[in-house]
Amino acid sequence: MRIKRWISYSGGSDHEVSIGGWGGWFEDGMRWADFLDEFEDDAHPYFEAMRKSVLAKKIREGGFWHQSSDAKGMPLFEDDTVGSFTLRAWGDVMAAIWAEADDQDYNYVSFAWSEVPQGKGDKS
Repeated sequence: MRIKRWISYSGGSDHEVSIGGWGGWFEDGMRWADFLDEFEDDAHPYFEAMRKSVLAKKIREGGFWHQSSDAKGMPLFEDDTVGSFTLRAWGDVMAAIWAEADDQDYNYVSFAWSEVPQGKGDKS
């Protein structure tokens, strides 16, 4: 599985949702493997594709960005499905990705809204 491109949240309304939903459970001390353990195996390729793209593009954005019609914050996968998340669920995904990459504790609140933490090597 791979991401074809990132689209606006409003642009995702024409697509079936492959991953997403409610969230707000990712806690300090958890890492990527803990995140994946919460989902069925068939969701893993979607999350792995999202993780790969987020890291490659250095996307460090909050849930409002994901849900904005102006931003291109919704992943469109090669099977034409999308990842659509609540603010807290977006926070879960981003916290899991960046906790692992930065080897630093984050929780869903770290990425759920607007302000997000700077990562290792990021300039203030």
